[in-house]
Amino acid sequence: MTGSDPARRSEATPNRARPATERRRALTWVLVALVAAALCAVVHLIAVRTLPGQRIDDVAMQGRKATDLGARRAATAAMRVGTPALVVVFVPAAVAVAWRRGRALAGVVVAGAVVLTVAVARWSKDALPRVDLLGDAWVAPDNTFPSGHSAAAMAVALASVALSPRVRRRPVAAVAAVAVAVHSTAMLGSGWHRPSDVLGGFALAVTAMALSFAVLHGTRQEDCRVDAPGARRGPAPAWWVEVATLAAVAAVLLVLRNRSPNPDHPFVAFFGAVLLVDAVAMGCVRAVAVLVDRGIRRDQPSAAPAGAGNSRENT
Repeated sequence: MTGSDPARRSEATPNRARPATERRRALTWVLVALVAAALCAVVHLIAVRTLPGQRIDDVAMQGRKATDLGARRAATAAMRVGTPALVVVFVPAAVAVAWRRGRALAGVVVAGAVVLTVAVARWSKDALPRVDLLGDAWVAPDNTFPSGHSAAAMAVALASVALSPRVRRRPVAAVAAVAVAVHSTAMLGSGWHRPSDVLGGFALAVTAMALSFAVLHGTRQEDCRVDAPGARRGPAPAWWVEVATLAAVAAVLLVLRNRSPNPDHPFVAFFGAVLLVDAVAMGCVRAVAVLVDRGIRRDQPSAAPAGAGNSRENT
């Protein structure tokens, strides 16, 4: 009888430890959400509420006119049609894929966070005031903070990372990071938003998605688990993916630069703003992917039976 007691204890220990582990992971994501929300507030305070912030923002935005007009019009058309279509297609598709993987609740929560992100961004632009501190601003003084398009793109990217099978998560994160960087470049090139608007949209999306991940950790239903027990980890994306993306964006901007520069359209300011925003975008996706891969409902049984890891998530 004594020989069976250790086995029973080893089976019971993970079950007792799991709630405490999930609570810690939920608190971690709440902390991430608070930090992201604080950064969003800081960006708004500096870029929207101060004279130097508004000047830097508007100069960088005006610098887009130092690039090819046809490319800017193409970026505007892509933003007008592409981003809303992305959200409309992604939300039901995410729920359907998660349901097929046996993770229906996870799909509903994460897809719901995407919708919430877009709604909060829309409300924030109407609710937050913007006082024109420049007086002679080159662009309209209307409040455009935060960017709903950028928030939607980042939310979709993070949701894609979270809902992808663990074995494919890191490659998906690399693709999502590049896609968000391309979207951000087009958004700034279109002139619809200032750089701070895009950064605020990123922070808002991270806040909403982190809260949704915290909800998943606090829910005990089986279908809220993003990963199956013992799911294999995929290959880590190399750091050069982000570097190569920034280099490609820089090369494209240099090619699209106007040959007859206008001193009122500072290309250098626009160029630097695009690279900064793209670097932040890819950094957000990579950081969240690492945290998701380490924590969301990743139950590791102490003695899984043979073949237990061969679930649909690993194929």
